[in-house]
Amino acid sequence: MDSFNKVFSDPDMRDDCGTSPTICKAYKQYCYTPGRQEYLDMVTYTAHVGHNHPLIVSAGQSQLRQLLAGQGFYSQPLLDLVKTLHSILPSSLKHQYVINSGSEANDLALRLARNYTNGDDFIVFEGAYHGSLSNLLDLSTPALELLQLQKSPETHIVHPPDLYGGPFRDDDPDACNKYVAEVEAAITDIKERGGKLAAFICEPISVACGALVPPRLYFKKVFELVHQAGGVVIADETGCGMGRAGEHYWTFQHFDIVPDIVTVGKSIGNGFPLGIAITTKEVADSLGEHYSTFGGNPVASCIAKSVLEVIHGEMMLTSARSVGKFLVSELRSVQERVQSVGEVRGRGLCLGIVIVRDKETRQPHPQLARNIVARLERKGFLVSRGGLHKNVLLLTPPLCITQLDARQFTAAFEDALTEALSHPGVPGSSVSTSQGPDATPVPARTESHETEASSGNPLQMNKERKLIDEVITCPGNQVVLADDEELANKRRKTE
Repeated sequence: MDSFNKVFSDPDMRDDCGTSPTICKAYKQYCYTPGRQEYLDMVTYTAHVGHNHPLIVSAGQSQLRQLLAGQGFYSQPLLDLVKTLHSILPSSLKHQYVINSGSEANDLALRLARNYTNGDDFIVFEGAYHGSLSNLLDLSTPALELLQLQKSPETHIVHPPDLYGGPFRDDDPDACNKYVAEVEAAITDIKERGGKLAAFICEPISVACGALVPPRLYFKKVFELVHQAGGVVIADETGCGMGRAGEHYWTFQHFDIVPDIVTVGKSIGNGFPLGIAITTKEVADSLGEHYSTFGGNPVASCIAKSVLEVIHGEMMLTSARSVGKFLVSELRSVQERVQSVGEVRGRGLCLGIVIVRDKETRQPHPQLARNIVARLERKGFLVSRGGLHKNVLLLTPPLCITQLDARQFTAAFEDALTEALSHPGVPGSSVSTSQGPDATPVPARTESHETEASSGNPLQMNKERKLIDEVITCPGNQVVLADDEELANKRRKTE
């Protein structure tokens, strides 16, 4: 039971330090404990455009007063969401199933693939995570290992195309083709067993595998093999999509490909439960009817549309690209000076710092990565670990972080790395406890950092700050919403 809770409390987050801070409120890229200790959130890609974004909070509250349930009929918010999503998708992806989570979207994607292909076999990356429902566990190898379960014979695992730490590396000019050959071998094995390929499923930029960006031609070659075998391709954009990589809304667009099925969750609701499976007319026709009581309810739909409006209105694709590029540059300057930072990789604000014992062997160093995560937490920065060996620090912050945030994080990371190399033991994780003799004294992050590190006007940010304080209070760990009418009056007075 302990391992079950360990996996499903949040498989993407830290199991590193034993404890983690109890957060009672958050605003944009900042999180706060009941003791008002501030953390810069570098991990919660669920709060895609920022925790408690005022426009999204307001949209949700307004819709709650109008219409909550939409069972048995189409609601206007749902139609508006579908229309908005349609405008940012390739023309072939016309059919949308609006449901309740990324796991549910992936579950439906498997069903769509099986119905369309009449196959039952799936190909997936080693180390992938695609959800916590029972039929998704086979496609989430870390969960299988933690639960000590055996994968089904219909699941075929291939190495993710990691040119830095994988079996075929960047010193091999044929490395990409060798990774593609593993997929081809899996397809051959399926045929020899008398099976039928249903789908190849992956994150185009794999957060679970350590913010891994495959070689540019990898997916084109794999897509061709899968389609020749009669299968479909499922792109899981739950963690990496919605503009996180910059330039495009969807990470599959970075590789000039169009999958047969796309799934999205987490980020599309900015923390509100929502998932969407998107596919072609041909694949959708194979399913027949699909029904979800709460899927596409008016409140979820209204919030999701607001998320898309914020991404567009605040130019977050441009911000993700520019801030991400700046952060990579800062981190690579550390990489040049330190043997333990093997690679800084990813795109936009989907980044990974690969921690190794030394650059010559590239041997993973998960213990050092764990130590760094704990020390960063003590300094007021939340990060997580990922990758096959848990030696990659994952940076997937809300898209509203700034260059100042990036600079402050890099300085804290270098300090934490230096301390961890000098003192291998993992310190206590709580920021509020004494840092001990082995830690460089760092002033605790306080709420005053919030307006300083924001790219907005300080006066306006102070106004927003006051509004958020009125929306959320923290008696212990309980979250209480202020009265809508009172809040609306106060908002009008500040404008």
